[in-house]
Amino acid sequence: MGRSRPFWRLNPAERKLWDAYPSGAWVDLRENDQEDPSAGASWGRERAVRAQVIAALLLGAREGRPGEVPGVRLAGARIVGDLNLSDAVFTSKLHLVSFSALMGRACSSSPSMASTVQAASSAA
Repeated sequence: MGRSRPFWRLNPAERKLWDAYPSGAWVDLRENDQEDPSAGASWGRERAVRAQVIAALLLGAREGRPGEVPGVRLAGARIVGDLNLSDAVFTSKLHLVSFSALMGRACSSSPSMASTVQAASSAA
């Protein structure tokens, strides 16, 4: 499936995630396993992933690879924007580990969402 216009220009971190999604492979942007995600506001652009890209993948912008479980499996990212999946139904996996989130229009640092999120949703 081709990319829609907002996704023609993915940064390197987003490109890794986009390419990994069909097989559900992990994308680990951490420099080491001991990083403190509460310091995520200081992480560089090489670790920035737009929430819009994550949502698009979960909501069908790319198809899974036959015989594999598609998913967003992302570690050590600085997620930029609001990841709003309320009322969304998706069947792929979502794993966010050791991440930092910059939300809202001003992209100010949120109260540290430096944690682990694991979700799996399926159609009822």
